[in-house]
Amino acid sequence: MVLTGGWDRIMKIYDTRVGRPVGEILGPSISGDAIDVQGDEILAGSNRHKEPLAIYSLSMRKTMSEISFDPPGINHAESGYVFTCRFGKDRDTPVLFAGTGGKNELRVFDNDSDGSGRFKDLGHLNDNRGVIMCMDTASNGKQVAWGNNLG
Repeated sequence: MVLTGGWDRIMKIYDTRVGRPVGEILGPSISGDAIDVQGDEILAGSNRHKEPLAIYSLSMRKTMSEISFDPPGINHAESGYVFTCRFGKDRDTPVLFAGTGGKNELRVFDNDSDGSGRFKDLGHLNDNRGVIMCMDTASNGKQVAWGNNLG
């Protein structure tokens, strides 16, 4: 399986054995390395302010959860704009990572570990010098590395 996405807000699902798309999911506006898959879950980041991070079901091909960057009742116009996102690799501490261009920040969220449908903001690094364009996590789940657009 291969997933692609773009500005047209369509994630396409390819089966390499077939050689063509076998499904699609509507929603995310992908602008970078902002798709990650873990089991049946797809984490996708969107280059937009409203609901910039979401989890989709690969099998049902629909949105399961949308993750806002702003607390309820607050609207920071620069927040969001996700260019890269990853599931954490440590299964004992399920987290999500997102790198943004709005505030040039790296965000870490609890991956709904209590099953409530809420993704608690665990921490963030604000005001990085440049847009966070890519990232990956260590297999032990204790480190994350990211790159920006400043070379």
